[in-house]
Amino acid sequence: ASVLSAQAAPRYVLHGTAGSWSVGGVDAQEGALKDGATPDDVAAAGWGADDRVATLTLADGAEGATKPPGDMPLLNGAYPAYYAGVRDAVRGVAPNPVPASEALAVQRILDAGDVSARERREVAIASS
Repeated sequence: ASVLSAQAAPRYVLHGTAGSWSVGGVDAQEGALKDGATPDDVAAAGWGADDRVATLTLADGAEGATKPPGDMPLLNGAYPAYYAGVRDAVRGVAPNPVPASEALAVQRILDAGDVSARERREVAIASS
């Protein structure tokens, strides 16, 4: 990323051995909340609709790689549903929407990314 580039870098990029996925810009929910969305706005139909498009590029030899890079519409976001799930879990009436095992798996990925960036090398992540 560079302030001198004519094209802004994607906000999120994921690279793997079989392909890459990227999307630019800010989550529509984040922008709406910063712009002062109210609880009524959040409850309205269409909340979380996101007109950004992600790009999936498959590596040569990867399953389905006969297609050129393609656009992928994003699913609607659901901040309210997530936080309602957290509320219900705290109240003891529903399971945590993100089980501890999934949170730990994400943390392993984040930690590996930190090591990779710091040491400028690939870091393998063991499947659990």
